Amino acid sequence: MRSAGGGGTAGLAIIRSTKPVIAAVNGSAVGVGMTLPLCCDMTVAAEEAKVGFVFGKRGLTMECLSSTMLSRCVGHKQALELVLTGRVFAAKDAPPGLFNYVVPASDVLVKAKALATEVCQTSPQSAMINRYMVLRNAFMSPEEAHLIESRSIFTASHSKDSQEGIMSFLEKREPKWATDPFRDAPDFVPWWMQIQTRSKL
Repeated sequence: MRSAGGGGTAGLAIIRSTKPVIAAVNGSAVGVGMTLPLCCDMTVAAEEAKVGFVFGKRGLTMECLSSTMLSRCVGHKQALELVLTGRVFAAKDAPPGLFNYVVPASDVLVKAKALATEVCQTSPQSAMINRYMVLRNAFMSPEEAHLIESRSIFTASHSKDSQEGIMSFLEKREPKWATDPFRDAPDFVPWWMQIQTRSKL
């Protein structure tokens, strides 16, 4: 199968990132401008931003992982409506789940940075594994998810970050996280089958 498409390559880079990714949509977003944020962990959009999935109106098909990520965000039926109609709409009229927050244009970056600040207060190692579990475990059986969660929390509970999280709470101070999610990833990550792709751009 030929692998081609810069949007999909960028989307996979976000999905595989060891750090959370937050999108800020502060203007018109159709095509990859709307599908790439689907791959992000959180999205903040300007109320009046014009957005849509207009593939059908241009004789095109879905890209940038939107065929799997859109239904995760808004549900199966709503995803089909958005794609099959090719409707363009204001972000304030978006179905639930498409954006985390819809705010005035002047507040988009402010809100996105506030979310990033909150994320940075958590353990980078925990953030990496927790986001991977949400992204990768969604279609597993409960038993499979249980086995991964059990191994993960056992490993995390014996980590430096866990010790620091407890001590910083008891001492009523900000935590100083010691782990690097890229360098210190547990040996069971990845627990999913990592398919290698190579774009021909």
